[in-house]
Amino acid sequence: MMTQYAALIPRFYVLVNRAGNAMHILPLFLKEDSSQFYECPSDFFYSDRHTIFTRDFESIHMVLTTATIYYYGIDTKTYEPKVTMLSYSQADDCFYIDNGVHDGHIKAFEKELVKEALYLKHNAQ
Repeated sequence: MMTQYAALIPRFYVLVNRAGNAMHILPLFLKEDSSQFYECPSDFFYSDRHTIFTRDFESIHMVLTTATIYYYGIDTKTYEPKVTMLSYSQADDCFYIDNGVHDGHIKAFEKELVKEALYLKHNAQ
């Protein structure tokens, strides 16, 4: 038996932009338990748990103190695509939701989100 964190790699598409010190995370919507990944994982917001996602930043030359993470999820109430931008707070040693301008989205990730959101909306009716 593997925990959900032991199997993170097959559950996400991850694209790293080293120049912008940003990481884009798109959950895979193929598994029965994918609904738990629609919302941005709360692990980012706790200093003792965000390392699940950030422990290998050095190997990809990302600097945590300035890292930005874009999480491509779905609002579970409205079934609308929702991209959450997270910024790292060095003082709190965790990420927080940044409501600033979202200008660096990956178009292919957004298309996948729209498809999954339409599928969910159709099945909810």
